Amino acid sequence: MKRVLVIATTPFYEEKGSSLRVYSMVSKLSEKYEIDLLTYNLGKDIELKNTRLYRTISFFKPTIGVGKINLSRIILDFLIFCKGLYLILSRQYSFVHCEDFEAAFIGYILSFFVSKKVKLIYDLHNRIIDNLEISRKEVPFRSFILFLERKIIQNCDLIILNWQIYSKDPVFKDKKTVLFYDKLDLKIEDYIIDNKKNEKYLIYVGNSESYQGIENFLNLFSQVKSEFKLVIVGKISENINDLINTLELNAKVFLPGKLSVPHVNFLIKKSIAGVLPRIYGRQPSMKMIHYLLMDKITIANDIECNHELLRDNFNGLFYKNKGDLQNILSRLERDNNALLDGVISTRNNIISNYENNDLLVAYSNL
Repeated sequence: MKRVLVIATTPFYEEKGSSLRVYSMVSKLSEKYEIDLLTYNLGKDIELKNTRLYRTISFFKPTIGVGKINLSRIILDFLIFCKGLYLILSRQYSFVHCEDFEAAFIGYILSFFVSKKVKLIYDLHNRIIDNLEISRKEVPFRSFILFLERKIIQNCDLIILNWQIYSKDPVFKDKKTVLFYDKLDLKIEDYIIDNKKNEKYLIYVGNSESYQGIENFLNLFSQVKSEFKLVIVGKISENINDLINTLELNAKVFLPGKLSVPHVNFLIKKSIAGVLPRIYGRQPSMKMIHYLLMDKITIANDIECNHELLRDNFNGLFYKNKGDLQNILSRLERDNNALLDGVISTRNNIISNYENNDLLVAYSNL
């Protein structure tokens, strides 16, 4: 059986974002290959089929933010490189699979130490420039970052895309690409919010970074008339807590904090609709997949990235202002099963994308 070195520059395993992407990718690849998974010494150990887990040194366990470049992350990536160099010189790999840009950069450097028969795979969640632009107004060394990204892409044998939006990006012209959506654990475990079993509520799952738009949504939500409450799942900033108090929404907004995926699944399943309020950024959000897999319509701010899997009046309802949101909530009060057929159709397409063998076929054809 051929062996794959998977480089994941992220805490693993955690029930969020990149970690879930790594889990779904390794689970799929392990159907056919032996996997060596190299990752940070952060997160919990889990059992995965045909997979050995390798971590950086045990005594260095810093706290790192999502997508934040700092000294701790640079040190972790250097340790990943050292461990990766040891593995790649001491074992025979057919593929080096790199999870997102940091890992792809490490894989690019490691590729100079191995035979060209070893294929380099870039599992691209989002383009690095999109990740940087979403968290700051100006990106330093922008031209150099774009140059480095092009060099990495040119050196890769396969690009795995997380979203359709990137399939038309000129930077991937003439490169082999394959689309592979994230898979989520669909297990459900009961979770009751303050004994409020019969509340009708909308749900938002995620962080309170400014680009996510939850602040904007709360402002609109405070101005509309509706019987619905709002559940916000995840780590919420003091600014959002203060805003909820200022808008006098304490009785309408519930904050259960960070929860396990099965508990989140339960809350989404019991909700009226998921909320996707992102206000800027080119890359779509994993939230839309999560809502759709739980058979829920998505109320989404009308920007390009939110149209990745959502179509207005098919499986989602888009708003631009207070009036749009009022009309949406009034409609859902009359019929909270609106657009269910479109939601289920999209959910089935997502599951089909994960369960088919396009990814494994793409590997086999290299």
